[in-house]
Amino acid sequence: MSNVVDSFSVPELNGTFNNWCGNCNPMVSPLLNDIWEITMPFLSGDTIEYKFSSDSWSIQETLDPTENCTNGDVNFTNRVLVIPYNDFALDEVCWGSCNPCVTGTELQNINNLKIYPNPSSDFLNIQSNNLINPISIYDITGKLIIQNMGNSKEINIDISNLNSGLYIIKSSSKNSFVRRFVVEN
Repeated sequence: MSNVVDSFSVPELNGTFNNWCGNCNPMVSPLLNDIWEITMPFLSGDTIEYKFSSDSWSIQETLDPTENCTNGDVNFTNRVLVIPYNDFALDEVCWGSCNPCVTGTELQNINNLKIYPNPSSDFLNIQSNNLINPISIYDITGKLIIQNMGNSKEINIDISNLNSGLYIIKSSSKNSFVRRFVVEN
């Protein structure tokens, strides 16, 4: 919530799972900082749409429909998530964005990351100005498919044995990132 300019009291999570009810699922800030969270039960395999609002829809985030976490609808842009088959935690995101809130050097590090070709059928190349480690690839259900310790500024991952579809690549190192890529066979 660090980049929210409107005044607010309590952010909430709204979506298809609660009929966009307003203040049904308020979030909390355990450390009393700008990071708010909530724990919710969902059914594995469901696809939900959601967004963040505050104070029973007094304010709501506006998302770019071209961002990778959205439904792509230019009129009603919402976040989309396919619920994995195991417990998981979503990565921290900034209000109105699919990415974490970053500034200065962190922003430069994210912009210096290249993942290509996308789509791909045999190898996925990852390049950065910083060391990349470790790398995890998940299928759309959240199942861990590939793990690579990395520790290089350029990593090539063999994805030739993956089925066609959408995958998530994540690094949880100091310069963490989460990106989507498509496998075409």
